[in-house]
Amino acid sequence: MIRLSKLKSRKYISTGFTAKPNQWNSEKEIPRSNHPEQNFIQAYISKVKFDLTHKIAEYKSQNKPLTIEALIISEDTKPRYMTVFEYFDKVISEMTSISKIGNGKVYKEAMSSLLQCFSTKQLEFCDIDYAALNKYANFLIKRGSSSNTINLRIRTFRALYNRAINEGYADANHYPFKKFKISQFKTESHPRAVSIEEIRKIENIELDENLSIFKSRHYFMVSYYGAGINFSDIAKLKWKNIINNRIEYVRSKTGKKITFTILAPLQKIIDYWKSKTFDTNEDYIFPILDRKIHKTASQINNRIHKVITFTNRDLKEIGDSIKCSIPLTTYVARHSFATVLMRNKVSSRIIGDILGHHDEKTTEIYLAKFDHHVYDDAMQNLCL
Repeated sequence: MIRLSKLKSRKYISTGFTAKPNQWNSEKEIPRSNHPEQNFIQAYISKVKFDLTHKIAEYKSQNKPLTIEALIISEDTKPRYMTVFEYFDKVISEMTSISKIGNGKVYKEAMSSLLQCFSTKQLEFCDIDYAALNKYANFLIKRGSSSNTINLRIRTFRALYNRAINEGYADANHYPFKKFKISQFKTESHPRAVSIEEIRKIENIELDENLSIFKSRHYFMVSYYGAGINFSDIAKLKWKNIINNRIEYVRSKTGKKITFTILAPLQKIIDYWKSKTFDTNEDYIFPILDRKIHKTASQINNRIHKVITFTNRDLKEIGDSIKCSIPLTTYVARHSFATVLMRNKVSSRIIGDILGHHDEKTTEIYLAKFDHHVYDDAMQNLCL
């Protein structure tokens, strides 16, 4: 603790650090050399003392009345200390509070693998150096993680570290990712798109509308004709999202507003479900979510995760029956949408904007804001 005294008044500021009696020099009021965070604590205490002395001098030079309370509420004196896992918990809690359940899950998985690797909850940001990152990467490799998974786990940890620096919980001078290159774990690239001829086969195959496979085919076609909309956003579409023969929604992943025209094949699917799911504009268009049952972010996320598992199982069955070139999944529809437009020489900038790549720097650099009529004309290629 740092003690502030004025006359008979005393207040204390917590540094957030602890020390065992044998790790603390009571005479000099500094940690001993056997404390694992000696240098960091000394630097922190020196900074707080300097900031407080500076503030006292500032008050005196301006002849302003100075109280201990005025010093304590100064932002400069707020402690900024957390272990890596305490900070993980903080970020995950914040994500959960704003319904970013999917992102929170990714961070939980990264935290769990880090804890298994280092076997201690007392891991400090300053403990993470090039060697520590190599140890983590090798741990993931030895347990059989794919290149995609390794890339995702380390990118997630890097994002957390960057955030910790920005919020004052980690020191930029110790940043370990300058030398450690995540690009060494190249993501595995597999064809994710099917041809327009295969799209037609998927669209025209005879299916019993009383079976789940009929719904799954609809969800696939909604994504294809719906500007590559992903499954989570399909599930969340409500009747109120249909405005003047367009669908307008906010993409869950990026928060970007997306708008596209409803093409004839998509309108046919929407008309089919209107008699089955429409009661008010607040109802969901497709029978994935029920507003009377799925109310919390967690309930919605769990339901979507459950349905997408069954949907991908059904899509694989459809793909096998038409001898599709690749295994069908919900993501194949989104990728096929973009690929068909690209093969019809639609600008990659337009495609990127339609897909809602709001947080992808490569797309944003070249991105121009096009009028939605340009998108509508481009999407007509889907019906050729």
